[in-house]
Amino acid sequence: MNDKSSLHQGLVRRFRGCLIAAVCVAGSANVQADIALQWQNTEMDERQQLLAEFLNESNVMTDLLSLLQENFIFEPSLKFVIGAGDGPVFDSEKNAIRFPYSYVSNALEAQMSLLEEGQTAIDESINLVEYTLYHLVAHAMVLYSSPEDDDQIERIASWLMIRGFDNGAEQMVSNARAFGAVSQKTEGTLDDYWHAHALVAARQRDIECWALGFDRAMVEPLLPLVPEPGKRVETCRIAWNQLDQQVQEWLVDELKPNAPIIND
Repeated sequence: MNDKSSLHQGLVRRFRGCLIAAVCVAGSANVQADIALQWQNTEMDERQQLLAEFLNESNVMTDLLSLLQENFIFEPSLKFVIGAGDGPVFDSEKNAIRFPYSYVSNALEAQMSLLEEGQTAIDESINLVEYTLYHLVAHAMVLYSSPEDDDQIERIASWLMIRGFDNGAEQMVSNARAFGAVSQKTEGTLDDYWHAHALVAARQRDIECWALGFDRAMVEPLLPLVPEPGKRVETCRIAWNQLDQQVQEWLVDELKPNAPIIND
């Protein structure tokens, strides 16, 4: 498994530098036969260039693609289109995830409306973006799911992060809290992805419980104190084991033989 503990190092310095001189990060590449990545750079203004760099420097995409390459098979090929257009959305007809730069901007603005410190808002917006990307990948893994299947999607997305990285349980708690905050504490319409796919407080607690059940040492210090911590841990360990078995059954056809995510 990989380590996400350095996910945000240097991001704030780089982001502030881009405010002075925006740079363009774009292009396309076949990451591997069954995954294609395209960074769009056509007609990008200065703000879009900044957002492209912001997303690229976060390492969210590289971490995600590495996780998928190492562990899963996509037939047909899964495409990531980063840049222009609508979204974020999984287009089942084209088997493509479309993720516009504008969503990064919207995520940052939403977090800035909740948080006073700029650095914290930047970190939380990246957590929000990461939660969204894993949610979209989960949709791609369940091609014929409907919007009513968000429970299944959230389970798969949480499992991917928790199992996929050495500190994935801790990171999933951070991601869920960031997405949950804008779902629960900001006003908006279903045009906002975090309202269309709202993470309610009860489901956020489920995610934190799965993370605790997988990695008590890393996650327990992040959670509120309870009168019987041992009982909570045992309950969450059972919940995690059930989730782990369930998701592996769902993804049995997509998992590579000897996939590190289930064999490390």
